[in-house]
Amino acid sequence: MLADPNNPDDLKLTDHLLITIEEQTPCTDPAHIHVIPLDDYIRVNPAVEQAVADFRDFLSLRPAAIPPAERILDLPRSNAAQAMKTAISYLDFHNGSGARALILYTQNLTFASGCSFDYVFHGLTHDGRYLLTARIPIYIPVLDQNSVQGKYLFNERNYYVQYIQALVGGQIAESFNPDLSILDEMMRSFLIE
Repeated sequence: MLADPNNPDDLKLTDHLLITIEEQTPCTDPAHIHVIPLDDYIRVNPAVEQAVADFRDFLSLRPAAIPPAERILDLPRSNAAQAMKTAISYLDFHNGSGARALILYTQNLTFASGCSFDYVFHGLTHDGRYLLTARIPIYIPVLDQNSVQGKYLFNERNYYVQYIQALVGGQIAESFNPDLSILDEMMRSFLIE
């Protein structure tokens, strides 16, 4: 993918490898995997340097949960908030390591449906030269069930967020479409040179 010079400064990207996967799931958005050379990325978007440094610290600490107000690395940048985050897991790939989580991005918190969450992975190569990111729409059937829809209480936003995060985080890997264990194995298979 070639860099777009017309992007606003905080959304600037450098030339990089973009893999697009058209999924065969109920969710219609394509999956995107980016392999971004970090030195070039920082050169065109200096704010990335601090974000990557914070992410390195995050990876060294490997917290079991992400505080509600904290964003897991969000590169390439998104204009939406990470309203819900759950099922964090740390994965090593052939020449790097990273973290994955299930994240609901939104500009306004709305009812979570089966296609609301994305499988999100961010990783760094051990030599610090490349950023590997993936954002893959996933289908979560339990979120489309009537019993879950009935739990929506707009005036109880914090309860609702905690309920949905616990529900999604408690599902087994095979209950997602695609299966989370298959996505994890795909991310573990990367070798970036």
